[in-house]
Amino acid sequence: MARESKLTKREIEVLEKQAMFMHDGQNAILYAEQKAMEKGMEKGRKEAAIAIARKLLDLLDAETISKKTGLSAAEIQALNYLRSCTILKKGLPNG
Repeated sequence: MARESKLTKREIEVLEKQAMFMHDGQNAILYAEQKAMEKGMEKGRKEAAIAIARKLLDLLDAETISKKTGLSAAEIQALNYLRSCTILKKGLPNG
């Protein structure tokens, strides 16, 4: 502030605008980091639900798996389809 006292009003305004710009930039970075973390956590939860669902495919029906994992019925059907394709592929010669 002691230095600012020697500045003109215009120079002080410029410094204040620069400070606001820097503050806005920092807030934008913090917001982006928060969103990235939320997205990563959501992806992790989804991957965990898929892993659990795969283990339950032989034990429970699709509706129950969907209720317990939060995955949609279509997602469960897709996992089941992929599992059956893998089983078929393993059963083929050179597969």
